[in-house]
Amino acid sequence: MDIETAGRDDPARPGACTPTAGAHRGLFMVERRLPGKDEAGPAMLHAALTETTRRAAARGEPVRYLRSAIIPRQQRLVSLFEAGSADIVRAVNEAALVPFVSIEPVFDVADLGAPAAG
Repeated sequence: MDIETAGRDDPARPGACTPTAGAHRGLFMVERRLPGKDEAGPAMLHAALTETTRRAAARGEPVRYLRSAIIPRQQRLVSLFEAGSADIVRAVNEAALVPFVSIEPVFDVADLGAPAAG
């Protein structure tokens, strides 16, 4: 298995591409910069993304907000989504009014499997 096909065969994995109403899902990471030390900011961001994603999914959009993690020394926050496309992830983040730096497709390293003996 290579990086391009990682996670596409196991629907039980969070990054797996699973059919939902005819759409396949992939794993996407959204990167943000954290301004200052506002401790309420990440909690508010989490609540906004949770609610906006819930509304999008209720409309039939293939999207799920999985989690966010803070990288304190770099003042960054990364959020993980499962979605039908990067465009859906972008729309959810824009609707939540949460600024972001980038949206990138990612994969779970466990989906690459064990290295070949050789």
